[in-house]
Amino acid sequence: MMNKKGDAPMILLALVTLVLIVMMAFIFLTFGGKLGEKSLEYSKVSSSLEFNYQYVVSGAKVIVKEAVNNKDSSSEMFDKIKAVAEKYNYNIVGQGNFFGQIRNGEFNYEQDQLKAKGLFVTSEVGASSGKRAFDLCLQFDKTGEFFSYC
Repeated sequence: MMNKKGDAPMILLALVTLVLIVMMAFIFLTFGGKLGEKSLEYSKVSSSLEFNYQYVVSGAKVIVKEAVNNKDSSSEMFDKIKAVAEKYNYNIVGQGNFFGQIRNGEFNYEQDQLKAKGLFVTSEVGASSGKRAFDLCLQFDKTGEFFSYC
């Protein structure tokens, strides 16, 4: 006579396997495959963050160059940078806190170096959003031309 203690677990294993196979088939058949839309959205957020970062860096270069070449004012370089930055602040969405820090004097300009810590830019596309935090340190020559990152 054979031992039949293993029949119940074997039948249960076969039923669970059959249920899993049916469930996987259902998932494969109903999957929309819209991964491309999300990928495009993430790509747009990423490229927008890079654009906003480059916008801030380029803006800093223009501001310093104009402040260095401003012969009309006898004020300190610190105050010149603040005045020129106000002129170029267009309140663009995503530009972050760069112009706010300049306006509040939360930057250093010493030995032809512009330094600002704790900057960020943002981007929002659809339901996706991103934030890029960075510190800015730019080196200029005596004429206000940018020549390297510190």
